Parts: sequence; structure tokens; C-alpha cells
Amino acid sequence: MIKFITDREEKKRVSSDILYSLPEWFGIPESTEAYINDAENMLFICDEKRNGFAVLNPHNADTIEIQVIGVKKEFRHSGIGKQLVGFITDYARMKSYKFIEVKTLDESNPDANYAATRKFYETMRFRKLECIKQIWGEKLPCLIMVRPV
Repeated sequence: MIKFITDREEKKRVSSDILYSLPEWFGIPESTEAYINDAENMLFICDEKRNGFAVLNPHNADTIEIQVIGVKKEFRHSGIGKQLVGFITDYARMKSYKFIEVKTLDESNPDANYAATRKFYETMRFRKLECIKQIWGEKLPCLIMVRPV
């Protein structure tokens, strides 16, 4: 079961625990700390056993972004990510958002972990919108993906 968490310390604990267990995706300490800080201050959801979470960032009346999402390695392919995206979609529909956005590493970077991430998002009906190299830099081209609610 996925639910919202509002306690800032619990958000910090859950996000830290999961993000630091995933160095293949969150290996830049400054970025990881920024995601943890975002988690404290934004909408936060997780599964009841705290094995996966997502942070949501409403951009405007039409679009909400998945700021960060993480599932512990040993629980990948268990359905937690799909449940998180399903919950986000239901929430977005309830709040009358039209789109869900997510940023990930573009395919022009050959990282196999991010290839799996993009494949996951594609199975969740996200589609490529554009690649912007100015967000994370030339070596980490940012792919923006969106899906209709």
C-alpha cells in the first residue's frame, strides 16, 4: 500500500536509506543530498515497508513532476515502482493535472542502469519530450519524459 508521509524526519530517513543504497543511480553526493532535502519539503509517498518512495513536485496547474523515485535494489521488479507510479497517476487525476513529468539520463549516455530506468518509464507510458544538456551538463544529458494523466 502506498501512502503520503508528512513527517520531515521520516521523509529524510526513508529517502536517505534508499538513495544511499543505490549508488549506481545516486552516486553524486551533492545531488543525493539535494534529493533528500527536496524530500523533506515536497510531497512524499512510500510503500508501507519503506522499500520504495517518490517525491512529487507540482510545477503548475497542468503538470506534476516525479522529482525523484527510488526502490531498494533487492525489491526491484517486485511491483513497488509500478505501484508508486499508479498512486501518482491517481493523485494527479484527482488533482486535475494533465501531465506527469520525470527527468532521467538520456540514452546518448551509455549507462546501463539508466537504460533500465528509461525502459521502466516507457512501460509506464512515459514518452520522450526533449533532451536538455544544460540542466545537468554535457556529460549527463537530461531527458525529460512525460505521460498524460
